[in-house]
Amino acid sequence: MCENNFYKALFGIPDTNLAKLIKFSQERGSLYNEIYKRINADLDRKGLEKKKIRKQDKMYIASQTGF
Repeated sequence: MCENNFYKALFGIPDTNLAKLIKFSQERGSLYNEIYKRINADLDRKGLEKKKIRKQDKMYIASQTGF
């Protein structure tokens, strides 16, 4: 029994709740990969929108102050 736990600790993933949670998350993540792609695309779109606003603000400030 003790040897088995030692072997798992050194050479494999231990059978713990955290290991089970990670495995579960990875399995679900691969199943819902399309959702993650859409989330990333949405984040990119939002980031580009904010960047555009920052550029407009910078141009406005430069036109008002000459900097």
